[in-house]
Amino acid sequence: VKPASPAKRPKKEAVDEELHPEHYRKYSEYIKGSNLDAPEPFRVGRIKSIFCGLRGNGKPNEADIKICVYKFY
Repeated sequence: VKPASPAKRPKKEAVDEELHPEHYRKYSEYIKGSNLDAPEPFRVGRIKSIFCGLRGNGKPNEADIKICVYKFY
């Protein structure tokens, strides 16, 4: 059984070290631990209360229902 050959990195292009002193660190486009492809987080909360305002005649206005929510971060 032959051991696998080590992965070869592409040759780096010549860069001015005075202008870009840490260019040697950027040898690929891969970003370790990147969250670019991660889905958006859930927006979680707890309903505190549900209520509706009163009309002029004292009856509840069912067309204007409101919710108080505690947001979790």
